[in-house]
Amino acid sequence: MSLGFVQSNLSPQFLPVGSPVWKTERGVEFNTLLDPLPMLLLQPVVQYYANVGGRAQRAVVFGFRTKVEVLTVFCEWRLGGGLS
Repeated sequence: MSLGFVQSNLSPQFLPVGSPVWKTERGVEFNTLLDPLPMLLLQPVVQYYANVGGRAQRAVVFGFRTKVEVLTVFCEWRLGGGLS
């Protein structure tokens, strides 16, 4: 399991003259790694963002990553004997 936090600010130097100051954008992420089968890994993730794009907006993002291991072959090289 992991928990992450991110915060980003926009420098006032990059704002157009007369525009309001952008708010600090913040995000929190939680994910975990599940192993439901010997060959399958699942990693669901939930992210929450506040002040998206520097404005007073919120967003929730759901996602997942998968990894499938089909076949793994291990060969051992022995001195003088070749592959076994």
